[in-house]
Amino acid sequence: MGKQYYLTNGSCRFQVKNGILYSAGAVRDAAQTEYINETRGFGSLSLAYVFRGEQAGWEPLKTKKLTDEGVQRQGRKLSYRCHAENECLSVDVSYVLDKDTLHEKITVTNLTREPVELEDFGIGLSCHTDFGWGKDASGEVLGHHFVAGHGSHSTFSRCDGTGPVFTAMPVASGFSTTARRRPESRSRKRIR
Repeated sequence: MGKQYYLTNGSCRFQVKNGILYSAGAVRDAAQTEYINETRGFGSLSLAYVFRGEQAGWEPLKTKKLTDEGVQRQGRKLSYRCHAENECLSVDVSYVLDKDTLHEKITVTNLTREPVELEDFGIGLSCHTDFGWGKDASGEVLGHHFVAGHGSHSTFSRCDGTGPVFTAMPVASGFSTTARRRPESRSRKRIR
């Protein structure tokens, strides 16, 4: 299911398939660090909701009804968008690569005239980690997730401390990922 697309510029490289990132890194990283778990991906979604008094769960980016628009160029920016829907909800995921930042926007929409209560919204943030007995772990990536309202963020860095730090944090216009040494302060994103 789904085709792989590449969002790459002089700073960052990302690979996306079905709305989930399967590769991310900095172009000028001498070690070519892979920050994302290539099997599980980064950004998979799981929703728990109540519709007509019944609890339900849905993983919209794993549905066969998912459609995507591929990669589009907007000046120097590259974008990707996908869409999925079920009997009562639709989910749109878009990415825009602008310089050294990948902006992700997730929109969940009620398709019915009845209320749908969104109980849980999960985003999979799997980093590239494979620790084996007797294996050199210096090139592996550790992820640190801090969830605390407007200060929530995730950082991913190599075990040996070299190379850029990959950060993911909520921002006013969506969810942002970047490969920088120092993340900028951003405001919180509220999902409606």
